[in-house]
Amino acid sequence: MITLETYLTTVFQLPTTELKKIDFLFKSMSLKRNEHFLSAGNRCSQIAFINQGVMRNYAINEDGTEVVK
Repeated sequence: MITLETYLTTVFQLPTTELKKIDFLFKSMSLKRNEHFLSAGNRCSQIAFINQGVMRNYAINEDGTEVVK
């Protein structure tokens, strides 16, 4: 499992002071199986960093078929 801090340090090589500012803006949350991060028709006001597990992006088209993106 990779943490947000580890990822940012590795990819962007940010100093500790900047990491603390970014970390302050994030809140930890857990989603249960089949729980939605964002539902159709809603405007997204959050971003996510996945520490553990996977997230599926899908839509249901006009004929009711689920399309995984």
